[in-house]
Amino acid sequence: MNYKFFSITIIFLSFIFIAASAQDSSKSKSPLDRKAKMDKMREQKMERMKDLKKGRNATGSLDNALANPAGVKNLIVRGESLTSLTPRIKELIDLERLDLSNNQLTDLPKELAQLTNLRELKLNDNKFANIPAVVFQLQNLEVLEFTNNEISNIPADINKLVRLRKFAVNGNKINSMQGEFSPMESLREMDLSGNSLSSIPECIFSARYLTIFNLSNNSINTINSKIINLKSLANLNLEANNLSSVPKEFGELPSLRHLNLRKNSLNSLEDDFANMPKLSHLDISENSLTNFPAHISKLPSLRSLTISSTGLKELPDVITTIENLQELNIDGNQISALPKSFEKLASLKILSAKSNQFKELPDVLTQMTSIVQIDFSDNKITSIGASISKLEKLQTLNLNQNEITVLPSEISGMKDLRNLSLADNKIKNVPQGLDNLQQLRVITLKGNPVTDETKESVKKMLPKARIIF
Repeated sequence: MNYKFFSITIIFLSFIFIAASAQDSSKSKSPLDRKAKMDKMREQKMERMKDLKKGRNATGSLDNALANPAGVKNLIVRGESLTSLTPRIKELIDLERLDLSNNQLTDLPKELAQLTNLRELKLNDNKFANIPAVVFQLQNLEVLEFTNNEISNIPADINKLVRLRKFAVNGNKINSMQGEFSPMESLREMDLSGNSLSSIPECIFSARYLTIFNLSNNSINTINSKIINLKSLANLNLEANNLSSVPKEFGELPSLRHLNLRKNSLNSLEDDFANMPKLSHLDISENSLTNFPAHISKLPSLRSLTISSTGLKELPDVITTIENLQELNIDGNQISALPKSFEKLASLKILSAKSNQFKELPDVLTQMTSIVQIDFSDNKITSIGASISKLEKLQTLNLNQNEITVLPSEISGMKDLRNLSLADNKIKNVPQGLDNLQQLRVITLKGNPVTDETKESVKKMLPKARIIF
């Protein structure tokens, strides 16, 4: 028989509720009724205890978990203002996952080392100034999280956790790390974001199987050439640091697919930067690139490029030569037009150009038959051309916060359109024929001087769509 898993807390409260109900009803029931009721209560209690033994999950009170420790594999005790962890934790010998996040812990008892089956330990949002030594005795640990504490240093003993897959210490005060990561062949993901690092600790360059590395929101101003040792690195986040240049060694990271360099002090990118054969997502937003790197077009796998808030007044022609580009984000610039060569981006599916200086939707877009999502919100667009109907595959069109007064009747020919956002414009009326937009799910017209008559007309034409006035 399959039993539904109950948490210890729920079971405990259920016992109280059943007992209280039995006492209340006993005042008006016959002795036989009371006996039947109590028998049923005992039966239910036994069933729940069976569930507890099979359930393996406990949420809430640590005391309740320790009352029935056998078989508990997952224990979550969050937000209970714990200042210490009882040595009795050792009694939970089957425990595999322990989450004590959002408490007031500063240390851990040595008895924790007896939890030899523990695979995940989460101690986020506590008051730890260092990682307690007992943690490094948990040889089977695969996930270790100390996010948002007060840790300033990672000791060399971290490499004793040879089975660790994920190590997250983001949101601390870390400025140094020791040891050698080469024994940690299982390590795949490390999060050091939001710390006080001025460079990448050298010990990390021995983590040769690391694939996801988050270093955002530090104070890193240089990158050691030894980064080329991270041959398995696929996702590198360096957002919000102090980098003024990127080393040529980046071109020797054969597995790199996602690179985030947003919000640094970059003014150039080395030519070797174009040697990354697998790079598919690149974000160089909020930098001060004086010359846009021409060699970026040589990235054969580039699918997504984000260059928002870089001060661009026109789109560099080199971007139109990125043959396989599918997503382009140029938000927050000063661009007012797209070059004729833009139509070469035959694979482009998503274009975001919000918060620029466009006064009209560029005609060149109508030549891009593969595009499915366009965002030109927060521009200065006053009208939409009739040629918009050529975008037959377009599913999402966002023109919020412009100065549009009239919608062309040709918009009814966009058969695949699912989401049409026209909030905060100057539209009073909408054309007939919107009922042809059979795929439309949401249309937003709030913030427009739409007449009551027009509102009723839209409702009749689009009975299945969500209409936001």
